[in-house]
Amino acid sequence: MPTYTMQSTLIPKGICDKLKSIQRRFIWNDRQDSRGWHSISWGTCFAGGLKTNVRRQNCGMSEDNLCVICHTAAEEDIYILRDCPLVYPIWCSLLKEYNRSLGGGFFTSNFTEWINSHTTSSSILWNSIFGITIWSIRKVRNEVIFANWVWKEEEVIKKVKFLVLEVDQHWKVGDYRLLQGEDRLTVWVSPPVGWLKFNVDAAVRLGGTQVGCGGVLRDEKGTWVRGFCRKLEPCSIMEAEMHAVLTSLETAWEYGTKYLCIETDYREVSAAFNNGLP
Repeated sequence: MPTYTMQSTLIPKGICDKLKSIQRRFIWNDRQDSRGWHSISWGTCFAGGLKTNVRRQNCGMSEDNLCVICHTAAEEDIYILRDCPLVYPIWCSLLKEYNRSLGGGFFTSNFTEWINSHTTSSSILWNSIFGITIWSIRKVRNEVIFANWVWKEEEVIKKVKFLVLEVDQHWKVGDYRLLQGEDRLTVWVSPPVGWLKFNVDAAVRLGGTQVGCGGVLRDEKGTWVRGFCRKLEPCSIMEAEMHAVLTSLETAWEYGTKYLCIETDYREVSAAFNNGLP
């Protein structure tokens, strides 16, 4: 394995920031001509509330607090996203389309309860639809306000359905599995004393045209021992994860260790090695 000077020398902050930027762009599928989907927590999205006319008027930034789309009632968080008479039919149509009940407090719960109950439901599909619909409503509202678009309910519904299909296709292409009711490991767990641990992962851009894998080898104290990253030929996420495990074994063999743990976040790969390859 080659030795790099930067492994023992402090790297300028500007270079570190640039490396982080490159990593983020790869993770979120950003390109020079377009931006990918960036996942942000609901708490971050709604910290301090949306910039409604009610808040603008309170700050002296607006003459009135009416909704800029329908001009019939005060523009508050829940009104913008659910209760506006121009938004209400959108939810009714989508609830019917995806076999969701019109009852259950959907149109009567307060803002916080509404957001929480429909982003943490037992249906992963509905959680996605709900988030996409909120995003689409907010985006089209902004276009109406700032770009003089004409509000069309059917266009919003069409946009939501298209994005739902796109997200669904993304999961299928990546061959991901969303697991319900499981505790996720969120911290690094050290291997037994005298052992080394390889954490490996792989990534596939939408469409499978750009594939890569990497891994980090550390001892029981978390000290970095070896690492690798590889660009792979187009393949599925399953194959990419297998390549990551294979490369980690080769790297550990070259280093000379006989006591090795390999950790991957892909269940099928882990099961294949633990239970025997077919």
